[in-house]
Amino acid sequence: MKGTGEDAEAGGAARRDGPSVAPSPDGASAAAARRLYDALGRSYLATYGEHVHIGLYADRDGADRPSWGAAQRAMVGELVALAGPPPPLAGTGKLLDIGCGHGATACDLAERFGCDAVGINISPFQVAYANALAARRGLGGRARFLVADGMAPPFGAGAFGAVVSIESAAYMPDKRKFVSEIARLLAPGGRLYLSDFCAASPAPQRSRRQQAALDAVDAAFASAGAWACAEEYRRMMEACGLLVLAEADWTLRLRGFWDIGLAEALLRRDPESEAAARGRSALANLAVLFVRLLHISWLCLQPLLLHADARPLAKAVWGFVLGGDARIMRRAFGGGALMYRAFVAVKPEGGAGKPGPPPAAREVAVDVAAVRDQRPL
Repeated sequence: MKGTGEDAEAGGAARRDGPSVAPSPDGASAAAARRLYDALGRSYLATYGEHVHIGLYADRDGADRPSWGAAQRAMVGELVALAGPPPPLAGTGKLLDIGCGHGATACDLAERFGCDAVGINISPFQVAYANALAARRGLGGRARFLVADGMAPPFGAGAFGAVVSIESAAYMPDKRKFVSEIARLLAPGGRLYLSDFCAASPAPQRSRRQQAALDAVDAAFASAGAWACAEEYRRMMEACGLLVLAEADWTLRLRGFWDIGLAEALLRRDPESEAAARGRSALANLAVLFVRLLHISWLCLQPLLLHADARPLAKAVWGFVLGGDARIMRRAFGGGALMYRAFVAVKPEGGAGKPGPPPAAREVAVDVAAVRDQRPL
């Protein structure tokens, strides 16, 4: 029997420090993602920072070139503002971040909305870091994180006024069930904020080369396959009683993020490191870069030394270190296999809603050929 949201949170808090993961019918996918993010958790922190997702740039060329962290925070800000100023959290005062990473997004939104934020993640390492981050930021009572699977969130129906899913849907093996769970968790009037990599076309329309590119992404990042395109996500949301308020195609605005090399990322990961880099000589920056590269190399080697069955991790580790992951993503985007979409949907207050006419700002048609020809990545 499932308890209320409060009961589930209390139970989750009791499990938070343990190594186990909340049971899920899709345990194989969850276990693969957990192994990857536990093994590379410190490496991702040292490189990506406290946000484990892409960043968004003002133009397709990334000419504005803010720091990596600033681009990541800009993406979160644009997502929650995509359908206009967000309303109060449907009377719940609570927000759920599914696949919360290191917790920075949930902490930022707790401060921005003045609400309680709960984050769930399949990686015990990331959950432990997220709870420590919330404590450092003085949010220990308002931002809480627990180990749980997004396919089976341990909360009661209608427990949240907003659900955030940033680059988590790709890890869910049953996208329809995932969206259905989100609809269950939302209180009437609550909103879903979802952004993710998605297939550029439905499976029957993909070429063999495009499907191979998606398979390579799955192999590199432990994503779950069963890729859905934007139209399929839209239909799933509407079938689960959610009304899509706004939608955006951000594919061309990722270029600045992927084009930033590892060296630039290490020196300009956040405003503080960017300011420090500007204040140092070129030789001093080179020395700092060398030390940070040694540090990250050691962090990437640790999983291979500490895990008895290290072979499955080796490919992921060296793909991260040598930039192979970025090449895989560029190939998937450049070959017209992958896109990046953002959605805001609402659970109608009168119960399940019927799809209405698309709002004026909603983007529906996608010119896959144009995206491929421009080769943004």
